[in-house]
Amino acid sequence: MAELMISGLIKSSIDPIIQINEEGTIKLVNQACLSIFNYQEEDLIGQNVKMLMPEQHAEKLSCLCLKNMQSNTIPSYVTIRI
Repeated sequence: MAELMISGLIKSSIDPIIQINEEGTIKLVNQACLSIFNYQEEDLIGQNVKMLMPEQHAEKLSCLCLKNMQSNTIPSYVTIRI
């Protein structure tokens, strides 16, 4: 039940939501993400999320993914709405 509720929230969000794995590979995107970046879902799933980021942010993501793989914890991270 909870999984269905979360799925519904993700799909209906007006904000873009991207789920990635530990390596930064895109696993899930919602419609808002597709609209903002002007991609189809099949163009993004399986790709590295860095393709959607400016270079300076992509470098930070690499550090976060590496830290997560080493410690298996996700540090607090402030997102920026652009």
